[in-house]
Amino acid sequence: MRKTFVYWGVSLVIGILLFQLPDQGNAQDVKVNGRIMNDWTFLSPDDGLEDSLGTLVGGTEFRRVWVGLSGNAYHNVKYRVRWGFQGSGFGFYGVWLAIQDLPAVGELKLGQFKEPFGLVELTSSKYLTFLERGLITSFTPSWNVGIMVQNGFRNGQGTWAFGMFHDADGAGKAQTEENYNFTGRVTSVLWEQNEGKHLLHVGGSYSYRNPVESVARYSERPEVHITSRFVDTGTFTADKVQLFGGETAVVYDRFSVQGEYILTNVNSATVSDPSFSSAYVQGSYFLTSDHRWYKHSNGSFTRVKPEHSVGDKSGGQGAWEIAVRYSHLNLTDGLVDGGVLNNISVAVNWYLNPHTRIMLNYVTANRDQVGKAGALMFRAQVDF
Repeated sequence: MRKTFVYWGVSLVIGILLFQLPDQGNAQDVKVNGRIMNDWTFLSPDDGLEDSLGTLVGGTEFRRVWVGLSGNAYHNVKYRVRWGFQGSGFGFYGVWLAIQDLPAVGELKLGQFKEPFGLVELTSSKYLTFLERGLITSFTPSWNVGIMVQNGFRNGQGTWAFGMFHDADGAGKAQTEENYNFTGRVTSVLWEQNEGKHLLHVGGSYSYRNPVESVARYSERPEVHITSRFVDTGTFTADKVQLFGGETAVVYDRFSVQGEYILTNVNSATVSDPSFSSAYVQGSYFLTSDHRWYKHSNGSFTRVKPEHSVGDKSGGQGAWEIAVRYSHLNLTDGLVDGGVLNNISVAVNWYLNPHTRIMLNYVTANRDQVGKAGALMFRAQVDF
């Protein structure tokens, strides 16, 4: 009965919104897009860590090889179909359609896409300052199948988004009639000057989750994708989960700083309602006369555009950026002992042009009371 009520309710809302769409004529376009990221990792764990986790080695991988199609259909409908490899897995990474210019709600999006939660999670992998996102990804919901409405406010200086989602596999399949998740995010640029070279961003996210089969598990690697997971709660019963997230970022010419915090509250009858948390803070500085670029439409950072790309008429050297980040993750509370992990990452990024960059990271990871590891990582990246 509840499933039928939800489906009929959503269908009614969609029907009303579509009926009010303006007729904007017939216009279609298709664009091909993709990205290639090749990583090399040299890992150096200590004996304590390998005694606990087994042999740890580095190596090389294509972190992401994606290709896709996107475009507009009849002006007010956007779409995307994107697939590829990520690590050793193949799947969809964005298959959706979005109906725009709807009264009140702005945009209605249906399909597989990222749930609206967090700043670094909603920043495309093409535009990350570091090879990997911070340790908070242990909690942040990502690619799922859902229905979402989103819009802007304050003349484009703020955004809001809210949606209903199913946890789905890489093919976008979720074979369950229950377990809906509800996720929302609000952001605002409180201060902006000099065409985005000076700005202050703040935001908050919330997610109410119904775990599939009433079980949960949280685990995380250090900020090194090719290695094992250093912390792990194991599987435990969980009736409900609530995620609370806060975010802020400042850009001031060449300098930027951003940070996030996530609190995860679990309703569990067997392990005394544990709470877990994670946070990071990072700063970056451009050695050249460049800066990070902000995308107002979804409240996240976007492509760095070097003032003088390599090979342009001015004989440019591209953009050079240095950055440092500290991340913390605590998966231990009450009867759950998943461990505590701390990371420090240092980065040097060379943006040859807006679509090509070389990245070098060094990560130190410390699993409390177990051991440490260091990792030197290199990435060659191009997107189109």
